[in-house]
Amino acid sequence: MSLFIDKHGLNQYKSDNRIANVLNDDIRLLNLSEFIIFYQGNNTSSMKKRKRLDTIDDIMPMLVKTVCVNSTGMRIIRGTIGENYGREILSENPFDLLVAINIRLTTTNPLDNVLGFVLAELGECTRKPNVWCVKLICVRKIEGITIKSNILLGAFLYCINNSSYPKEAILELAMGYNNMSGFISYTKMGFDKDLKLFNKKDCFSELDNLPMRVGNISNNDLIISRATDGERRIVSPDEDDSGLYNIGKIDDADTRRIELQNQLIICNNLLYRIELAFDSIYENPSILEDQNLEYLYKNWLGKSVRSNKEKTIHALKSMRNDILIKLNNNNCIKECINYICRCIGYKGGKYRTRKSYRKHHIKTRKNSFKKMYKK
Repeated sequence: MSLFIDKHGLNQYKSDNRIANVLNDDIRLLNLSEFIIFYQGNNTSSMKKRKRLDTIDDIMPMLVKTVCVNSTGMRIIRGTIGENYGREILSENPFDLLVAINIRLTTTNPLDNVLGFVLAELGECTRKPNVWCVKLICVRKIEGITIKSNILLGAFLYCINNSSYPKEAILELAMGYNNMSGFISYTKMGFDKDLKLFNKKDCFSELDNLPMRVGNISNNDLIISRATDGERRIVSPDEDDSGLYNIGKIDDADTRRIELQNQLIICNNLLYRIELAFDSIYENPSILEDQNLEYLYKNWLGKSVRSNKEKTIHALKSMRNDILIKLNNNNCIKECINYICRCIGYKGGKYRTRKSYRKHHIKTRKNSFKKMYKK
């Protein structure tokens, strides 16, 4: 069973002017069969020495090892990191693959041309045997050229919408809200938190991964518009009660809001885990496997609160609301570029201009360093 095929509109997606403009003439999207042909290349003596790829089982270990790395070359997949990790994430369920390559690069190893990929699995949730899941998505930059994960996600949703499969999709957000870039990307493309998908018997079972789902996939134009940044999705508190998506990415220079955002991430991570596994966490808080979450749970929540699920949830939601009020301070004068916002001053305060705010910020940092490093 395949998802990324012409019958499901893959070529139509790639040939749309908005997608073509993003891909330019440098990037090409290849489905599984096309990538195998690209990898094998011409039947020359050098190609004969290359390990033959015939199935997705052969491809995934090599793709994961090559592409799922950060700028320092370290692999960024949680869990078992081994030579066969790509094969270990596969199961007996049907899988399909879409790969983005840079066709302008001249390399001896075709894997060096790969900018990113999305791996899709059919029926990971046994209660939803015909629903596709984003199993893994990785992107990287090569010589200044990269591809946004939204382009790959867009193709995934577009092909589902033009197929006979149910018009929904699911995924697990690795590391929960700590994975802010992934959360924003998935939410932008229509995914929302769905804790009903957490069930060790017939669906997702990892407590540190956030279950997400998009339903009612129906609009091809909207999928492409969001994938190409033509439209930013607006969500309501019911769709994203964490508040993190609408806040967006905060400029690193805005240390006050960065700290508040980190507090909000920790609060939301603990909250959804409590909602999913209150009894298990109460009996053994170490299953949280996160020092920040354990500290918040043990030291901020009193014993009388921790012993009651409703009280614990209420306390965490109150904490979240308090943080959101501070983050959404109406007195903040925001400067936003490409949805990245920061406060450059406050209405009615002494920092009425960007210049005066920066002077204060620099002076504050100097004073803090003096306190930290006293002679």
